[in-house]
Amino acid sequence: MHNEKCPLCFRLVRENDMTIHHIIPKSKDGTLKDTMRICKTCHSFLHYSIQIDEVANYNSIESLENNENYKTYLEWIRTITHSSMFNVKKIERNIKLLV
Repeated sequence: MHNEKCPLCFRLVRENDMTIHHIIPKSKDGTLKDTMRICKTCHSFLHYSIQIDEVANYNSIESLENNENYKTYLEWIRTITHSSMFNVKKIERNIKLLV
């Protein structure tokens, strides 16, 4: 099994822990060309912190880094060196401890 680097958190994770994120939601006619591969943890927190009707406004890594909620998450997750996936509720607790 191969490892892959998540473009958001920069961690090396197992290939099967990567997912396809639709930058333009399928419900808004997004296609496979409107996607990016990110790890399951980054994907889960993205949808937890950004409402589905706003997701299309965040169509790049840079735009996600400028979202206050997601920026705080990225600052935290980028300090994690292991490749394990996280539960969103656990992430929220860890971030609150930092703030």
